[in-house]
Amino acid sequence: MDITNEQKFGEYIKELREEKGYSLRDVADLCSFSAAHLSNLERGKNTSGRTVKATPQVIMELSKVYGCSYSVLMEKAGYGEVNYIYNSQAAKFLFSENEEDLPTVELIGERIQRLMLDRGLTVKDLSAHISYFEYRSNEFSVIKYDEDFINNVLNNISDPPGKFIVAAADFFRVSCDWLLTGKEYASFRDSSREITRLLNEAKDHLSKVKEVYEHELLRPKENEKETHSD
Repeated sequence: MDITNEQKFGEYIKELREEKGYSLRDVADLCSFSAAHLSNLERGKNTSGRTVKATPQVIMELSKVYGCSYSVLMEKAGYGEVNYIYNSQAAKFLFSENEEDLPTVELIGERIQRLMLDRGLTVKDLSAHISYFEYRSNEFSVIKYDEDFINNVLNNISDPPGKFIVAAADFFRVSCDWLLTGKEYASFRDSSREITRLLNEAKDHLSKVKEVYEHELLRPKENEKETHSD
C-alpha cells in the first residue's frame, strides 16, 4: 500500500522529536495540542484510520520546539512553498543589512494591529481580554498576557508562543492560519469532519471548565455550612 504524504510527514516529525529526546508528553506540554493528537500526526491518521493533516498553527509550534524551519515543515506537510517572514529581525537577516532594502512584508504584529484598529481596541484591552485556558491533569489554569508582552508582539520584537496565537485567534474570531501566515488554508477550513471534531472537543473542554468552576464556587458555601453547624 502506498504511503501517504501525511504519513511521510509524520515519520519526519517523529524523527525530529526522537532526535531531541522528547516524549509525546514532553512536546505536548510545550504546545497547545495534546500528546494524543501528536501521536496521530506522527502516524498520519487517527485511531479510526482517517487521515490527519497538521495545521499551519501546529506546524509553527513544532518548528519552535524542534528548532527547525517553519517553511520547510510547511512544504513537507503538503502546503507548498511559504513566502512568510515571522520576525522582523529574521527579515533583516534574510534580505539585507540595509533596512531600506527590505521588501514590504506584513508581519504577525501588523496583522494584529490591523484587527485592533478595525475594532477600536488598545493594548490594555488585549491584555485584559486575551487569555489561554488550560485544563490538564485535573487542574484548571488561565494564562494572561501583560501589556509589555503584547507590545513586543505588536512590534515584532519577540515571537509569540503558540498558546498566545490560539488565544488571540479566538479573541479576534479569526483562524490561527491567518494570524500566522496571512492566508487561509481551504483544505482544513472546509473539512466538515474536522470542524465537527473541534466543536465536540470545545464542548468537552467547556464542560470540564464548568465542573471545576462550580466545584470551586460551591466549596466556600459548604465550608460555611459546616462552620454554622458547629
